[in-house]
Amino acid sequence: MYKALIFASLAIFGVVNARTSPGLCTNPQLQENFDATKYTGTWFNYGKDKNALFENGNCEQARYSINTDGTLRVYNSQFNNDTKEIEIADGKAVCTGP
Repeated sequence: MYKALIFASLAIFGVVNARTSPGLCTNPQLQENFDATKYTGTWFNYGKDKNALFENGNCEQARYSINTDGTLRVYNSQFNNDTKEIEIADGKAVCTGP
């Protein structure tokens, strides 16, 4: 009896924690007069969802800097627990606003 109650409770908890997605990306409001220089520097991930599909790394860092052409450099890195290697994503972003 108790095992069935515990199993049912865990099953309900799993459904409550489930994520759904309609398959569409949200379209957030952009901040007017955005100042990207306020966000430059190194950012660290201090919390994550252990149930998320792609959260298999440690020591995540995001480094933002301003390129000479005015675009943003986005340099992300993490240690992949599965492959035991450091993964890097280096890219460029452009701020456009309303």
